Amino acid sequence: MIVGSLASRSVAALVAVGLLWAPALEARSSQSSGQAAALQAATANAQQTLALLENRPCPGLGDTTYVSGFTDAAKLAASSSRELGTVSNALATLQRMLGDPELTEQARGELRFLGSWTVAAAAGRWSVLQVAEQALVDPVIVAGRPHPSSLLAETSAKLQNIAGNGVLTPDAASLISRLKAGVDRCRVANIAAVLAVNEKDALAAIARASSTSTLGSVSQTYLLQRGGSSVAEGQFDARYRALEQQEARASSRNKPVVAAAPAGPTQAQLAVAKRFVAASNSQSEAASLAELAEDVELRTPQGTYRGKAQVKQAVRDQIASGRTGSTGEPRISDQTIIAPGRTGSFSVTTRFYFNDAGKIRLLIVSL
Repeated sequence: MIVGSLASRSVAALVAVGLLWAPALEARSSQSSGQAAALQAATANAQQTLALLENRPCPGLGDTTYVSGFTDAAKLAASSSRELGTVSNALATLQRMLGDPELTEQARGELRFLGSWTVAAAAGRWSVLQVAEQALVDPVIVAGRPHPSSLLAETSAKLQNIAGNGVLTPDAASLISRLKAGVDRCRVANIAAVLAVNEKDALAAIARASSTSTLGSVSQTYLLQRGGSSVAEGQFDARYRALEQQEARASSRNKPVVAAAPAGPTQAQLAVAKRFVAASNSQSEAASLAELAEDVELRTPQGTYRGKAQVKQAVRDQIASGRTGSTGEPRISDQTIIAPGRTGSFSVTTRFYFNDAGKIRLLIVSL
């Protein structure tokens, strides 16, 4: 089994290469056999773990056979933590060594190549261990706690950051992106399995929901997909449509007071929305808050938040819970600036409204 040697490999190979590629490197004409062997081993290990994630069925709940020799969650977690440490140390070592001004361009290229595949190999082993560990997580959903599949959500996000850090070679970064896709495939399978375990509670929560807002919270708790194939998702869709129509009728009878809107969005407002989205996607809190009015209001399926302080805390809470998302490029549609996006596994639309000073006064996020 390829993961049999997971715990035995480390960043030592990269460090050793760094010692060999000291200032005397310029005099060296070719890689040593030891360096070539290290590169070959790292490349082969990375390719093997990728093949496993792409071709092998994802483990079911409680499956202890995905990685041979690892039958309990504690052992998997410990080994996984070591591999993630290897990835972090390898990246830090590679970045530090690439910054050495005494390296020739040839040496820098060779070092980047070996270091990149050292990172890719460790990232592959870590990904496999995370998938195996996820199968052993208690699938019962508990209110106020992260969804049981959050382990793979965090894994996917970290792999995306590793692939896009700009230090790795394109080939190694591409392989890590494919590792992420393999992890995402198993996360989708895990979410479906978890939903099946919790379906009775999900159906009861859907039936109790008295508004689209509370139903949105149910969808976040159980990671229900609009248009999904499960019984709970079918009931969720039907209930959401019914509540949406009910709220529309109530709104038409008692229209809320809304400040008169300008004739249409301006290009300046669109530029503000684009800056806000770019800052939010890069998690630049200060830059995103700078585009908001002091009395900004954020309306989401989970609730309404008023003022910069509440909005800031709501975003921080969402990040801490693992339910991160992203927002696409804002555009003008039907006299409104909108932006498509995703929160967790849900497609959402954000609408932007502005005050007279050109700051974002109202954000409405809907499923």
